Amino acid sequence: MATGDTFARLHFDFRIGIKTIANIVREVTHHIWSELSTVYMRMPTQEEWLNIAQRYEINANFPHCLGALDGKH
Repeated sequence: MATGDTFARLHFDFRIGIKTIANIVREVTHHIWSELSTVYMRMPTQEEWLNIAQRYEINANFPHCLGALDGKH
């Protein structure tokens, strides 16, 4: 799951179909999410949301902000 390889590359490496690889990845990620989401991705309380927004306003001068995304451009 963490190789970074494309499905096409995994298809040649393991000699299984691309659709099979896609199904395996989908099933594994579903089970990971089912088991770990409540532990690692719990919903913040109202007080925690307010604290997050306050930190964004203080640190980044972004009022009413609850999060930010970043990526390659």
